[in-house]
Amino acid sequence: MNNFKPLLGFVMAIGFLFLGFYLIQQEENYKVIFGYISIVFWSGLLLFTVYKKITTKKTNN
Repeated sequence: MNNFKPLLGFVMAIGFLFLGFYLIQQEENYKVIFGYISIVFWSGLLLFTVYKKITTKKTNN
């Protein structure tokens, strides 16, 4: 079950990115602003976690 936790996190972040793209297409200003904020935040978080996942070396004991 622990192997699915990182995958669940990536799927949730990508889901929020799609939600941000959906909100950008709305007409109300606050929805568009929240959509942009969501895209910037979740994109940055995904990039950071992928970078940390790639650069962290795991040793087997």
